[in-house]
Amino acid sequence: MSRFDIDETKSKTDDSNGSQPLYWSTWRKQVNFAFVALFTLTSFATMCQASVVWGPQTRDLGWQFEQLNRGYAFSIAGQGLGCLLMIPVAIKFGRRPVYLFGVALSLCTSLWQAQMTSLHELYTVSFLEGMAASLTEACVQMTIADLFPVQSRGTYNGMYIIAVSVGNFLILVPAGAIVNQWGWRAAYWAIGLFQMVELVASLFLFEETKPGHVSGQKLSIYPRSSSKSDEEERETLVNDMERHNSYDTERSASRGCIKCTDSFPHIPLVTVTPGWSSFFKSFYTPFVLLASPIVAFAAITYGFLLLALSMSSVVTSLKFAEAPYSMSPWSIGLVFISPFVGMTMGSFFGGYLSDWDIVRRTRLNSGVYSPQMRLKLIYPGLLAVTAGLLTFGISVSRGVHWVVPTLAFGAVSFGFGSVGSIVLTYLIDYKESLAAQSLVAVVVVRNSICMVESFSLSPWVDSVGVDNVFITAGCFSLIPIFLALAIELFHRKS
Repeated sequence: MSRFDIDETKSKTDDSNGSQPLYWSTWRKQVNFAFVALFTLTSFATMCQASVVWGPQTRDLGWQFEQLNRGYAFSIAGQGLGCLLMIPVAIKFGRRPVYLFGVALSLCTSLWQAQMTSLHELYTVSFLEGMAASLTEACVQMTIADLFPVQSRGTYNGMYIIAVSVGNFLILVPAGAIVNQWGWRAAYWAIGLFQMVELVASLFLFEETKPGHVSGQKLSIYPRSSSKSDEEERETLVNDMERHNSYDTERSASRGCIKCTDSFPHIPLVTVTPGWSSFFKSFYTPFVLLASPIVAFAAITYGFLLLALSMSSVVTSLKFAEAPYSMSPWSIGLVFISPFVGMTMGSFFGGYLSDWDIVRRTRLNSGVYSPQMRLKLIYPGLLAVTAGLLTFGISVSRGVHWVVPTLAFGAVSFGFGSVGSIVLTYLIDYKESLAAQSLVAVVVVRNSICMVESFSLSPWVDSVGVDNVFITAGCFSLIPIFLALAIELFHRKS
């Protein structure tokens, strides 16, 4: 049985379930993914608009930048813990309730931040907003695997990265304007009001993408034979494209397609997987998976990417508000257009172009697809991160014209967008049945690295200077390049 075949021996009750998202119409998939992208955008916007409110908060509340940076570290900790606790819930009870909980939690943190007055509130709400962002973060990859075939996943992972970049960077432009006009609290009221509308709409229109269950048995759209290895079971990409493009919603007896008889919207409260042993096992499975070279490579690479992006973002918020730049919140918000453009370009490179490239390579390889084909395009992005870090740190420390570090920040973001899209899609393709747990492992490692950075960046900069910090980070950013080469060698020998 090939990986993308549907078991034609299933009973007709399987057809009546009709809740197989892979065979939904295109518009249904896109509506669902649009909600997911919106969830991602708003949750990250709540967390990241701190970049333009830190300055006014220090004046209004007397907080120090070191204390604000500590609050950011709490949000990173919340991201790591949120994935670890809630992704097993998404596997057990469905994606929809976890998404809705994340949106509701993010809404609460927005409204809370609009009224907070103490550091204890800052640390608590930062931790909770990090948890809210993490719930959408790993669930997105599960949704992409539920909805889209192999040759489209890079594109949609690229779109996810674009949503992250809008929430991280582009949102800072209107947020900066709001802060200038009405104050920093108004920025949180604005995103909170938007999230209220988002939550109401998602309650009635956002669909569950977890495959349904019949008579206690999961309807797997990727049946696998236990007697075959992963390599033997891997279907060719060309054949998958032909199958998937020929499917429609009508039953084809000759091809064994599923008839999608459920009506829009498919919004069950929960979609429960029977049994509890796998549920409890999923809490520690991510740590076991870190022993896999593939998962460890993805975790370390993604960790370095976020580390580079976080360092650039924090230093931009701090140094561009000081002499010689002395920028206003509005001007700092405009600076973040550069990383948005860079990440958008990187997402196109690592998403759409990566999908196009694996189709080309698969055809050249007699129709046989291997996930490691995606790694061929990873190197330009990794080199862009290294070059961007070195240029950014040296130019900021010497007070070079703001255009130079701004473009360097864009280069770092290009690397994050392209490499992030490639790594996430590669991880899903390599072990789809464990994609969610693998992504939790990646998030835990990534956020552990960034949490250390959040606590240590300020004293490190004070001790050795911005230029030496970024030169060191640029040298360390070469590690993922060597790891990528090692992984390609590992695949050739396996």
